[in-house]
Amino acid sequence: MNTLIAITALGVLCLLFEILNFRKAIVPVTIMGLLAILGLTFTEYSNPASYHNNMMVVNQFSSAFSGLFIVLTIFLVALAHDFYEDHQTKISDFIAIKIFMLAGAVAMVSFGNLAMFFLGIEILSISLYILAASKRTNIKSNEAGMKYFLMGSFASGIILFGICLIYGAMGTFDIAEITEWSRSAELPSWFPIGISLVTIGMLLRLLLCLFTFGLPMFMKALQL
Repeated sequence: MNTLIAITALGVLCLLFEILNFRKAIVPVTIMGLLAILGLTFTEYSNPASYHNNMMVVNQFSSAFSGLFIVLTIFLVALAHDFYEDHQTKISDFIAIKIFMLAGAVAMVSFGNLAMFFLGIEILSISLYILAASKRTNIKSNEAGMKYFLMGSFASGIILFGICLIYGAMGTFDIAEITEWSRSAELPSWFPIGISLVTIGMLLRLLLCLFTFGLPMFMKALQL
């Protein structure tokens, strides 16, 4: 929980640096802030699991993946130096979006409730929509952003419908209660349908990320 709060505060700080005209300090401050948050995540990894009203669960699993996402974000910010030089006026926007994308990813792996799971996915997805369509004068960027938004909304609808079926079968969004009752009670027929829809929606989102970001970068690398 402390990791998520710190990441959100860092994203807000990046936006404030733009207001205060501290653009040159955004990249080093962001990297140092992420390193400090990474250290905080390591301390949570060694602590016992904590439950925050069953909305978020901080344990070794969530701390390990949160640390991985933080490391990837550090590389994402640090290795885009040439891009920031060409977009000096937008540097705070791009970095803040990446930080909030990290917040969504951390929430997605630390959920203890299906509502928090869906919220984390949407925070992550909205940031990706903006990054995909970040070049307003580029037709391909606009097309990628629009297609990703439409297909991502379709995947979100599938996931949300699956969550609704799970709630209708169990009467709760709490993961611990769903897990316990699924082992001891006779399940309605729409519970496995809900699980299947959530799985299909997540796989669809994964494919969208690969085709929107991974495949173009791979093709560009082959051309080089």
